[in-house]
Amino acid sequence: MPKPGPDKKSRAPEGFDLFAAPVLIGIALLIYWPSFSVPFHFDDLESIVKNSFLRIPDLGLDSLISAAFQDWKHNRPLTNLSLALNFYFNQLNPFGYHLVNFLVLVFTALGIRMALGKFFIKLGNDPFRSRLAGWLVALVWIADPLNIQAVTYIVQRHSSMAGAFSVWSIYFYQMGKDREKKGGWFFSLAGLFCLLAMLSKETALTLPLLIFIFDLYFYQDPAKGWIVRNWKWLIALAAVYLLAGLWLFRPGMTAKLGADLAAQAMPLGQRILLEPEVLAWYALLIIFPFPQFLSLEHQFTFSGSAADLSLALSSWLIILAVIFLALAKARKWKIFSFAVIWYFGQLAMEALPLPIDLANEHRLYLALLAILTPAIAIPVLRPGKIRLATAWILLVAAFFCGFTFTRNRVWQSRERLWKDAATKAPDLPRAWNNYCSALSENEKCSSAIRVCRKALSLSPDLADAHNSLGICFSQAGEFGPAEREFLKAGELGSDNYGIPYFNLGLLYSKSGDFETARKWFLRAIEKNPLDAPAHYNLALSCRRLGREDDYLRELREAVKAKPEWIEARLILARSLVEKGECPGAVELIRSAPAFDPGFEPILNGCPQ
Repeated sequence: MPKPGPDKKSRAPEGFDLFAAPVLIGIALLIYWPSFSVPFHFDDLESIVKNSFLRIPDLGLDSLISAAFQDWKHNRPLTNLSLALNFYFNQLNPFGYHLVNFLVLVFTALGIRMALGKFFIKLGNDPFRSRLAGWLVALVWIADPLNIQAVTYIVQRHSSMAGAFSVWSIYFYQMGKDREKKGGWFFSLAGLFCLLAMLSKETALTLPLLIFIFDLYFYQDPAKGWIVRNWKWLIALAAVYLLAGLWLFRPGMTAKLGADLAAQAMPLGQRILLEPEVLAWYALLIIFPFPQFLSLEHQFTFSGSAADLSLALSSWLIILAVIFLALAKARKWKIFSFAVIWYFGQLAMEALPLPIDLANEHRLYLALLAILTPAIAIPVLRPGKIRLATAWILLVAAFFCGFTFTRNRVWQSRERLWKDAATKAPDLPRAWNNYCSALSENEKCSSAIRVCRKALSLSPDLADAHNSLGICFSQAGEFGPAEREFLKAGELGSDNYGIPYFNLGLLYSKSGDFETARKWFLRAIEKNPLDAPAHYNLALSCRRLGREDDYLRELREAVKAKPEWIEARLILARSLVEKGECPGAVELIRSAPAFDPGFEPILNGCPQ
C-alpha cells in the first residue's frame, strides 16, 4: 500500500471512531431491514425447520452436544449449536434467526475495520488514513449485495460465522505480534477464534495456513531460509491438518461422502474442468455485483464441445498463471501476492470436487476482500485529495446499499425468489421445481401447472413438481389426476419425504373417506415423525372415526412437534376440558411459548 507524505488534512476529527461505528451499524440495519421478515428458504427447511436435532427441550449438556454434533455426520458443531439455541428461544419465528445473522454481519464488519486499520498502519501509512480506509472497506463490504446469501439465507450462517471468527483471529494475531513478548494473551485469542472459525465451517481450515503466510509476508521476509526459521510453525500446521484430516475422514463421514459423490448429477471430470471457470467468474462478480447477476442458482454447463473444452483449459491456464505470478513475485509485490493467496485460500475448500453446488455467492463472504480492499484503500492511503477519494467510495457504497436493499426484498417471497432464479438460470430444473412449488402453495394454479410442467420437461423425476401438480388438481376437484401425481411424488421422493402422503390424506378427508385418509396420514408420519400438520389432521380423522384416545394422542404429538402452534394447543386444551381434565389443560396453556386470548376462557373456567 502507498505511504503518504505529510498531510495536514490527515488529522483525525475528534470522536471519529465513535461516530463511524454507529453510522456503519445504522446503514447495515437499514439495508438489511427487509431481511428480518424473510421466511425459511430451501435448505433452511431441511437443516432447521425439519431438523429434529435442533429441537432441544432444555439447555442441558446432553441436549447441547446432541444439537452440535447431531448424528456425527456433520462438521459444523458451533453453527449447529447456535441454530439450536435460536430454536430454543424463538422456535420457528425467523426474526430471531435473522437477528443473529445480522449481528454476525456487523461483528465481521467491525473486525474488518480493526484488522485492516492495524494492517495499514503496519505498512507505514498515516494512522488516520489507515483508520479511515479500514472504515470505508468495512462500509463497502457490509453494503455489498454479494453478502446477502451469507446473511439473509439463514442456513448460510455457517459461512458468516466462520468469516467473523476468521477476521478477528487475524486481528488478534496482529495484536500479539505488535506486543512481541507480551502478546501471549492475544495469540491465545487468535488461536481460539481460529478454532471457532473451523468449528463453524470447514472452509476455515485454510485459516491457519493463511495466518502463517500473513506472518511470513509482513512480519518476516519470504526469502531463502524461511523453512528453517519457521520449523515450529510448520510442525504445528502439520499437526493441525493431520488432526483435521482424521476428523473429516472418520468412518461415518467417509461413507456419507462416498454416497453423496455417487449420487451427484455432474460427473467428476466435468466439475474439475469447470471449477477454474467458476473461480474466474467469481472475480468478475466481485467487480460487478449488480442485481441482474445475483441468483440463488447459477448455471454452468459443459457439453464436451471443442469450444467448451478450450474455455475450460484457458481458464485453468489463467488461474495457474495468476497463482504462479503471485508466488514468483511474493517479495516484490507482497500485497498483490497475498491478495491472490487470500482469494484462492478462501475458496479452496469449496473449489474441491465435492458433492456440493458448483457456484454459490455466500462463498465470497471474505474472498471478495482480496479485490475490494486494494480498490478502496489505495485511493485513500496514497498522497492526494482524500476528500475526493472518500466521496467516490461513498458513492459506490450508496449504490451497493441500493442493490442490497432491493435484493433483500426479493428474498421476502419464496415465489419471487424462485421466479428470479428460474429467469436467470432457465435450464436448471431445480429453479423451476421450487418456483412451481411456491406457486402451488400460493394457490396460483394456472401458473403453477405451466411452471411444473416446464420443470418436469427438464427433469421428469422431480418429486416436488409432481406433488405441486397434485395440489393443483386437488384444488380443481380432479380426484384421479391428483391421486396419481401424489403417488408418483411419493414414489420419487426420498426416505423422509412425507408431503405427498400428507396431501393424499387431505384428498381423502375432502372426499369423506376418513379411514383411507388416516392410512395416508400415518404414512406421512412414518416418513417424518415431526410432521405436526400430519399429526393434527390424523387427529381430526380419528375423531370422525370415533377413535377418541387416538384423537387426543395425535393432538399431543402435534403440539410436541410444533410447540408454537396455538390452534393445535387450543383445541387440545378444550378437548381436555371436555373430558374433565382441567389440570392438564391449564398446564398445556401455561407451557405455551406465547399467550393467546383464546386461552382466557379455559383458564377462567378451570379451578386454579
